[in-house]
Amino acid sequence: MNFKVLKHDITEGVEDFQLDEEPYHFEFDPFTDRTILLQYESEGQWLPAAWCHSYGLGRVVFLMPGHHEPSFRHPALRKLILQAATWAARIPITN
Repeated sequence: MNFKVLKHDITEGVEDFQLDEEPYHFEFDPFTDRTILLQYESEGQWLPAAWCHSYGLGRVVFLMPGHHEPSFRHPALRKLILQAATWAARIPITN
């Protein structure tokens, strides 16, 4: 599966990448604004694979990639996990 990286503090310094992953399709409720971080192509359309949003005083990040151990070895996913946790904790991201 090919992942297209979109611009955000969480994705800073991460390039598009490929993983052997199982796709999931999500239906968002219309009441919560989300910022899409990653997309993947399925049946001719780009679908969300990662996103973030605020919830009250907190922050939430969801990353779809990472079903099995080989995915967690990929440098792009490792960087995304670290930067997502840093962003959610409101710690300034440094590269």
